[in-house]
Amino acid sequence: MQIAILTPTFNRAETLSRLYSSLVSQTCHNYVWYVIDDGSSDNTAELIGDLIRINKIKIKYYRKKNGGKHSALNYGAKKVSEELIFIVDSDDWLMPNAVETILKLYNKYKEDEKIAVLCFHRAYPNGKLSGPHYKKKEFTDNHIRYRINHHIKGENAEVVKTKYFKEFPFPEITGEKFLGEGYLWINLAMKYDTVYVDEPICIFDYLEDGLTNNLAKLRYNNPKGVVLNQKICFDKRFALIPRIKAMIRYIAYGKIAKYGTRYLFREAKCKVLFIILYPLGRLYYYMVKV
Repeated sequence: MQIAILTPTFNRAETLSRLYSSLVSQTCHNYVWYVIDDGSSDNTAELIGDLIRINKIKIKYYRKKNGGKHSALNYGAKKVSEELIFIVDSDDWLMPNAVETILKLYNKYKEDEKIAVLCFHRAYPNGKLSGPHYKKKEFTDNHIRYRINHHIKGENAEVVKTKYFKEFPFPEITGEKFLGEGYLWINLAMKYDTVYVDEPICIFDYLEDGLTNNLAKLRYNNPKGVVLNQKICFDKRFALIPRIKAMIRYIAYGKIAKYGTRYLFREAKCKVLFIILYPLGRLYYYMVKV
């Protein structure tokens, strides 16, 4: 039983070494590190080649044409044969017992077909959690019901059963290179539940040129992906406030994507909500327009 630690990377050779060191230091080595190079122009290929030759841990390296993180995850998922996928960004690093902690929990839930995700905390280098503590040390709930409908913020460390991860590949839109990971988590939540564990296993630090710090620009430059992500939030399993926010963003980014009003109305699942919120969506369009 092994974990596929899946790392999409683009010009991050300087941080990959830190992640590699944390992998070498794991208390349990039942994992394979998949590095998906999304067309880097730095020395990523040379670095990973050297690490493979050192042969301290199992590494599989693949290079592809640049298409964005979501396309790298799609590419990597096709290569994975392990039972679990743990997305670990190139600027993250793991606590020494991360793999051991994951596998212990997985043994409890691997036969439960309703469970797709094992969700832990991510923490800053100073030890502070990215989000609030969970309501219990360990419990099962649904991502939509627990996190989205209760407005629980924060970065998580999610481990997904591979067969479920492969069930929802990210759409790859011509001309766009960004699609938020919410697409995966929400689609999984439509069918499956998550086990939440109130424990951090991953450390992260925001970089100036990282995805999170440039989210507004990424959304503006990839509006069709934003529209797609908002559409899946119209389902009645979402509370009213998340649906309202999704509709406003849907309208605004639909305009940025140059979709016509009739098209947006036709594609919107909540027609009444679309009509009521259309003026706010237009206003938000002018607010995010650059």
